[in-house]
Amino acid sequence: MIDALLLTQVDIAGIFELEELARSLSARGAELVLAGRMTEIAEWRKTKGRDEGHVVPRHCPTLKEAVRAYRATQVAASADASPL
Repeated sequence: MIDALLLTQVDIAGIFELEELARSLSARGAELVLAGRMTEIAEWRKTKGRDEGHVVPRHCPTLKEAVRAYRATQVAASADASPL
């Protein structure tokens, strides 16, 4: 999980790094979650003609929402794993 509120500038190098990190983590069975700066990143991508898809599969508006979403997936995963 990356708190994007700490990002002060969005550029192509940063977008490529985030995309590469997301692919690398996915290959290992993990998921990158980006929190915050949704509007800024979406607007930047649109102005650069890269508005298809997302930088990462899961992008939450705030860090708090990202943590909530993560905890919900953990609860669901543990419920699926527990024997009946």
